[in-house]
Amino acid sequence: MRHRPPYLAFASTFYTVTELRLSCIKLWSSRDFLRLVCAFPSLRALSSFDVSWDRDEGRTLAEEPFAKALCLQKIEISDRENISPYKCLLSAPELLQSIKYVEFSKGGRSNWSVELTLQETSPLGETPVCHHPSRKAHAVVRDKYGSRGPPVEWLRGSFDLLDVFLISPSVSCVDIDVEMKIPDEALLNVLRTDPFPFPALRARGVLQVTAFSGLDIKTLEWGCTDIFIRRRQVED
Repeated sequence: MRHRPPYLAFASTFYTVTELRLSCIKLWSSRDFLRLVCAFPSLRALSSFDVSWDRDEGRTLAEEPFAKALCLQKIEISDRENISPYKCLLSAPELLQSIKYVEFSKGGRSNWSVELTLQETSPLGETPVCHHPSRKAHAVVRDKYGSRGPPVEWLRGSFDLLDVFLISPSVSCVDIDVEMKIPDEALLNVLRTDPFPFPALRARGVLQVTAFSGLDIKTLEWGCTDIFIRRRQVED
């Protein structure tokens, strides 16, 4: 039987730590990664750069009682190979209620990123009519310097993470907009090729995916090229 890593008990004594940066470390298992993140009682911001683990125990934070108090507001994840294993983190029970910003980046020599921001839909002081909190989500997919073709499989993994994260039963996401800045044909083919991305959000009808061709220097507005996935209109 494997003993609990001593650094977990050590981490829990840091009650005032609000930001945690993990870089280039390898843990024994995915559960050790999850327990480390949840060990800091006041943690609000997490940055994880090329963190890996030897064993994926197949558990998510939705199944872990120690994750109920996790209230991260900002998450930055950078992984050169595969972003998908972080699904275990994004399934924390109350995470979608507290999070304000999430960024997935490819790292290395790639400048590709997926940046997600969330905001409340109800004005301050008003109580939503629905049973769950209601939020709007806005994601931007881009190559910051336009120097390399899109990492197709990495992007598919990022889209899968967004699909799982934003469909959480604890929060009602009424509008989800995904924008692609100056996409090339390879990136657009990700939307056109089976298996199609965002299956859960597509089924719910709250997702809209738009491609933008370029930025107008005078107006500082992006020119819309096409709407690849259109949000369903709610009938009165």
